[in-house]
Amino acid sequence: MKTALRVFAIVIPLSAAPCPTKCVSIEPHDSLFGNIDDPKSWHVAAKQQDAEYAAAWVYRLAGKIRKVALSVSDESGDWGLYVTYCFREDGGIARREEHLRTFFGKVIRDRVLTYDCKGAVLKETVKFEAMNGEHLKSAPDDFYPRAAPDYPNVAALPFK
Repeated sequence: MKTALRVFAIVIPLSAAPCPTKCVSIEPHDSLFGNIDDPKSWHVAAKQQDAEYAAAWVYRLAGKIRKVALSVSDESGDWGLYVTYCFREDGGIARREEHLRTFFGKVIRDRVLTYDCKGAVLKETVKFEAMNGEHLKSAPDDFYPRAAPDYPNVAALPFK
């Protein structure tokens, strides 16, 4: 008696394929860029001190930028904004994680945005915490938010 072998194939159209919203794990960073005041003046930084108030660590996978870690602060140290941008293989944004520490309101704000394949926000989560560790339901009245630069895709990055 012969046994018949059947082969099944499941075809998923690209439009229905899952769209990743997580960061790809890549270490170490590929290059470091620094900026002094002007958003158009990003330059390759030889060392951390060359990027004292604004730094961008660029991570590549197979030659493509897949993650950027951005650190921006003012000279007084009153605030610091740390942002991680995660990009899909096609260059579109998948996720943005922001961590803002500021003495304006003495608060820490954590904000996470996930994006669909077309760049629209799927989900936004915002959490506030007082510098003493107390969880807050919302921002205090004297909180001054700092906006993270919006990079909807790799092509919008001011550094390559």
